[in-house]
Amino acid sequence: MDITKQKKHEIVKRINYEIEVITEKCCQQQIKSQLITPSWNFDLDSVIATTKHYESIMNQVISLQFDHAKSNSINTIVPDGIMNNLANILIILNIAAELFEQREQE
Repeated sequence: MDITKQKKHEIVKRINYEIEVITEKCCQQQIKSQLITPSWNFDLDSVIATTKHYESIMNQVISLQFDHAKSNSINTIVPDGIMNNLANILIILNIAAELFEQREQE
């Protein structure tokens, strides 16, 4: 089964907002170029694939921060707020996955 078009629209809107904020804050092109929304057949599989994609981006950001911290620099290479925005995207995607799973159980 599918979640409603209205819920899909709200999910896309929230993810796009987080992507926009990250794009404004982040100067790392390698991160900006990876920001996506789920494929818009928008089924559980696409949400899970997109979640894995954002988990990978989060791991890249953590690695960049960790490598930069080793150099004892005070400034961070990726603003901390970006990690918050990535976390928000992961939360939104997990909520979407739960909605799909609830719908399948009905």
